[in-house]
Amino acid sequence: MKTRRASLWLGPVFAVLTLGATAAPERDRGLIIETQTAEEIAGSFVHGSSLVSFVSRRAGPDRVVLRVDANALTFDASVDVSGKVARMDGHNGIMLAEDRAALAALFESLRPLGAGSVDARAHEVFLYRWIAYWAEAPVGTTLAAREVRPPRVSFESSRPGGVNACQVADDNGIRYFNCNRSPQVECHDAGHCFTCASRAAGRNSNDCAGECGPGCNGLNIYTWDCLDHDYCCRIHGGCWNPWDGECGDEWWDADDDFIWGWPNC
Repeated sequence: MKTRRASLWLGPVFAVLTLGATAAPERDRGLIIETQTAEEIAGSFVHGSSLVSFVSRRAGPDRVVLRVDANALTFDASVDVSGKVARMDGHNGIMLAEDRAALAALFESLRPLGAGSVDARAHEVFLYRWIAYWAEAPVGTTLAAREVRPPRVSFESSRPGGVNACQVADDNGIRYFNCNRSPQVECHDAGHCFTCASRAAGRNSNDCAGECGPGCNGLNIYTWDCLDHDYCCRIHGGCWNPWDGECGDEWWDADDDFIWGWPNC
């Protein structure tokens, strides 16, 4: 039986995308919610020939642990808000096209369960965010263990350094851009020198370039790391072509944006 959660405040990150406790499972889309309480959400999802199962639960007043199995892949993750650390482990599995498609479809199916409530359930919010992140992994990526800490945060109207950078690290922490202002400067490297260019960006651009999450209506978080990843995928096909590992570093750079960012549009 679905219940309301106990009072829990875990900072602005939870005043965002959350799964509601009252909506019915969308069984016609392959989503079955087996458990949805104040402490845990668990279920399964079928997409074509792919099967995804998931469980996410509170392991303390401000800690969440979760597990997602997508075909042969296994993801374990946790978020400790007071300890200011998130961890994921894909056990060195390799993302296949069918895995990515199933995770992206699950992300879409979870959306109607509720989004935008200030009465956020931590275990549901972070399930939603981790699914969004894994659904963006380039096909062929080896999913190693990773630790993600809250980074520096900035709001900037233009990208420092202009468009002439080459072969430099470009993990921006969480650097938000104005989602109503286009173009923005995008930078990536994929089999070539690290290059930057002025690109259409924001919620009015094609597929909401720069939004963290699959397609439009993702997490409503617009950052330069997510913009870099989006355009690397568009230009090189590195997120869709089987066994093309291009754009993997741009994806890794955006992990903190997905887990610790908050909507800015």
